[in-house]
Amino acid sequence: MRNVTALYTMLVVAIFLTSLVAVPLASAVDAEEYTADDGWGVGQTIALDWTWKNMPYGAKQGILSLLGSSGLEVNDLGLNLDAAFYAYFTVDEVKAEEYVMSAKMAFKMTAEGNIHASGDMPKANNYNISIAEMFENFDPSDIKNMDYEAVGIETENKSVTLDIAADLAIIIGGTIVMEKETLAIKSMDLSLKAAAVISFDARNIPDIESDVIRSNGLVPVPTNLLFNVSYDDYDVDLKATIDANMNVVFEPALNIYQLPMEVGNTWTIDSKATINGGMKGFVDITGLPEDVEKELFDEESDLYEAGFTKFPLVFDEFESDDLVIKDGKLEEIVTDINANVTVTGTTTVNDRTVFKLKADYDGEEVDYIYSSELIDVFASATMFDLGGGIPNLEDLAAFGIEFKDEDVTADEAAAEIESIENYYRTVDKKAKGESDFPLMAVLAVVVVAVVIGGAAIFFIRVVKK
Repeated sequence: MRNVTALYTMLVVAIFLTSLVAVPLASAVDAEEYTADDGWGVGQTIALDWTWKNMPYGAKQGILSLLGSSGLEVNDLGLNLDAAFYAYFTVDEVKAEEYVMSAKMAFKMTAEGNIHASGDMPKANNYNISIAEMFENFDPSDIKNMDYEAVGIETENKSVTLDIAADLAIIIGGTIVMEKETLAIKSMDLSLKAAAVISFDARNIPDIESDVIRSNGLVPVPTNLLFNVSYDDYDVDLKATIDANMNVVFEPALNIYQLPMEVGNTWTIDSKATINGGMKGFVDITGLPEDVEKELFDEESDLYEAGFTKFPLVFDEFESDDLVIKDGKLEEIVTDINANVTVTGTTTVNDRTVFKLKADYDGEEVDYIYSSELIDVFASATMFDLGGGIPNLEDLAAFGIEFKDEDVTADEAAAEIESIENYYRTVDKKAKGESDFPLMAVLAVVVVAVVIGGAAIFFIRVVKK
């Protein structure tokens, strides 16, 4: 497992923030005149409002296909999602050999979802079925679509419900000083604020485990089929709030880009980072199944290696490797950053070329991108290759999801960010228990993935075979 080290953390932070806000300078590096107060803005929103009646055909068929093998039918389903992302980047000062820039991004998400399904399901019990008595030609693949009553398992009508809701806000801002010709980072002052609250309530989620018992002998044959049927309820709440700041000075400047950008280019990062800052906040999750929580804090888990053994995760006092936080203040870190970077290829996003890069260091790899424009948060391929199954924006539109890519100035983006900051403060109060309103939240990305992908997460434990 990867250790949480200052080296890894700072390289990722530098790459992310620079990918977000610094790359527009590439188009201006060779300009004859480039003045302070120049800036860029980006704004994007995404929304959907589904009921079981108006849900797009593709999404509905995915859910019906999944539930078809479980014996459940959907009685009601609803999903509402609103998300917004705004960012701006401005040049504060142009010196003889460097740029001084300010940047800020804000992201907010609210979501609510519910599903109610019912059908004839096996009664909770342990079952031992004789294959010779119940099957003429037994095939283990038949277990998935088994007629329970035909093999002697009693059924009863079950109602399955799941309710989720979401409030999430993230604000990242900072000042970056970069070498004018190379875009290498000389220093960064960063701030991060994030808050979320989560509620996940589910009733009668089926957990069906099966096992085939085989005879002893030279050629083992199936003799018995074991079923363990149970139904679980979940009442999970998550509250989280983070407030962090960081100052980093790189000597020499951190050259995560090398211009002009061409596929196959390689270069070496060799810099020393001096890091100061602080962090306060917590993540607390209650109601998780015991086995899930045990796995989260297993000795081989990322959380354990980061120094956490139970909830809540408290960041005011934290120590892991060379990261030490006492009373919310980070002890100064001086660390070498040495990596080999390769431009591995390109992709096209929204009719522009995006370069893919990989940094290798100390046996670790970090993939990042280079573009001559601000990133599009909702176009997932812009930042990282997330693998198959992630829909692009055209796919989302086909599912009835409304996406808007707004043409905004830096000032207009700043105004929208101020609105999101007000929303963040509301969510932060909820996370800290300072609100009288009921808890709301969930990871809305999961909600969208659930519905688009066929509601797999809703009934992830329907059949375990």
